[in-house]
Amino acid sequence: MTFSTVALFVYTFILAVPLLFYIRRHKRKEARAREAAKRNADSAGPQAQHPHIDTGNCIGCGTCTEVCPEGDVLAIFGGKAVIVNGEAEILPGVKIHPAFRGHTAGSQLLEVPTSIGKLVFGSDTYSSWEGIRDWMAANIQQTDTVQQFLAYEKCYKITGGYEHCVAAHEPLSYSEGYPLTRNSWVGPNGSRAAEIVLAPGERSRKP
Repeated sequence: MTFSTVALFVYTFILAVPLLFYIRRHKRKEARAREAAKRNADSAGPQAQHPHIDTGNCIGCGTCTEVCPEGDVLAIFGGKAVIVNGEAEILPGVKIHPAFRGHTAGSQLLEVPTSIGKLVFGSDTYSSWEGIRDWMAANIQQTDTVQQFLAYEKCYKITGGYEHCVAAHEPLSYSEGYPLTRNSWVGPNGSRAAEIVLAPGERSRKP
């Protein structure tokens, strides 16, 4: 094998490897976009939590998929941008909603249907129940306040108010000041627990 043949082989390998990675990544994006299209995710979607896609003006250039600050949310399918990482129903009625940078990158909201109505668990995106009630920002040193308020709005839309928005760092937990968890008790070693809602026919676990 001559030197020129070896050089050509090495040169071809150097060019082929990144190209193959690009093709593989593109195919994965297209597969997700195809699944999203099957779920009718090629609509604009709820603007409170999703990038808004103007399908009438979209030319399918792909620029939005590269510059979207929310990460791998958009893809091009059928010549149009579609949302591929938006809401997801993981169980019947149980849904995950993106909160993006409502606290830190990748934050999510969990919607759960119950006998008292829908609950939305906001984890760190909902630092305080009073904050949701009174529209107060929290953790402004690390949080995108606009995304946090949009996450508040999402709970209002899903539950019809703020009473069923479940906060992670609620200082009023297990008290009359936080009605959702007032049915509470002190467990072993000073631990605290609250019974928010029971399934039909379920027995209370409160001592």
